[in-house]
Amino acid sequence: TGNIFGGSNATSLDQGKVTGNTSILVNSSSITVNGNIYGGGYGLIDGTSININNGVITGNTNIELSAGTVNGDIYGGGYNCGATGLANITINNGTVLGSIYGGAYQNQVRTDSSINILGGTVNAIYGGNVLTVQSQLNNDSIRQNTNITINSSTATVNGPIYGGGKFDSVGTAEIYLKACANTPTVYGGSDGDGITNITNIYLQGMTVDTIYGGLNGNGSVSESNIYLQSGTATDVYGGGYDVGVTNAKVTQKGATVTNIYGGNQGGTGDGGETTNSTVNVDSAVANNIYGGNKDKGTTKYATINIRGASTITGKLYGGGYKSDIAKTGNTGKTTINISGGTINK
Repeated sequence: TGNIFGGSNATSLDQGKVTGNTSILVNSSSITVNGNIYGGGYGLIDGTSININNGVITGNTNIELSAGTVNGDIYGGGYNCGATGLANITINNGTVLGSIYGGAYQNQVRTDSSINILGGTVNAIYGGNVLTVQSQLNNDSIRQNTNITINSSTATVNGPIYGGGKFDSVGTAEIYLKACANTPTVYGGSDGDGITNITNIYLQGMTVDTIYGGLNGNGSVSESNIYLQSGTATDVYGGGYDVGVTNAKVTQKGATVTNIYGGNQGGTGDGGETTNSTVNVDSAVANNIYGGNKDKGTTKYATINIRGASTITGKLYGGGYKSDIAKTGNTGKTTINISGGTINK
C-alpha cells in the first residue's frame, strides 16, 4: 500500500475536518507500507504559511505498529493538516525505514505529542513538527510539548533522537532513555533551525553515545536539564552541537559517563555560546568534568557543584576543553563548589 491517512482528503482549504479521534493499527508481518503513515489528513502545501484549520483533527491521533514494515515515515499529525489534541505513536514491533515525527508535516500538533518505542527497529526520531522554511517557523506561534520514551532492550534506534522537530517551536521536550539494543545520539532540541523553551532528558538505564541538552545546528534552547540517573553515556553536553543554550544544567546522580561538559560542542561553525552552565555531582562517581565547551565556542558563566559522597576519578576543570570562558571585553566566570566527596586526580 502507499500513504495512509487517519483523517480526510482536505485539498480544499478549511475543509476535511474530523470531529473526534483517529486510530491506525498495523499488526501483521505480511503488511508493507510503501509510503508514509499520517495520523491526520491530507492537505495542500502552501509552502510559506500554515493553515491550522485545514483538515484539522479536533481530537487525538493514535498510530500503533505491532508488526510489518513501513518504508516511509510516520507522522502523528497530517500532511499540511494538524490536530488540536494529542498525537500518540507506539512502536511495539516491526520496522520503520523512514523517520518518526510526533508532529505534522508543514502543520501543527497543537498540544502534546508522545512517541513510545517498546520494540522493533526504527530510524531517526523527532518529537515535533516538520516545517520547511523560516517563514513557517516565524508563524509557528503554538508551541507543542513533546514526550519520547525508549524502553525495550530489543528495540533498535538507527538514527538520532530529537526532542524537537525541524523549523519547529516546542514548549517542553522530555526524553526518557530506559533501554535500547544500540547506542543512539540524543538531542533535547530540534534538528537545524528551531525554538525550544525547555528540554528535559532522563538517562534511566540505557546506553547512549552522546547526549546534548540543546539542538543540532541553528536555533535556540532557553533551558536544558539532563538527569544522569543510571545507564551509560560517552559524552554529555549541557548545550548543543555548534550552538549554545541560555541556561544549561547537567546532574550526575549515578550513571556511568566518560566526559561531562556544561557547555556545547564546537562543530563546523563558531561553536556557539552557552550563557550559564551548571554541572552537579550528587553523591555519585564522575570521570572528567568541564564547566565549559569542547573544542570551540564559549561559555560565559560556568559552575560545578560536587556534593555528598561523590568521587571524581578523572579531570576537573572549571572551564572548557580547548574553548573559552566568555569573550574579550565581556567578562565571564568559573566557579567550583566542593562540599563533599573525593577528588582523585
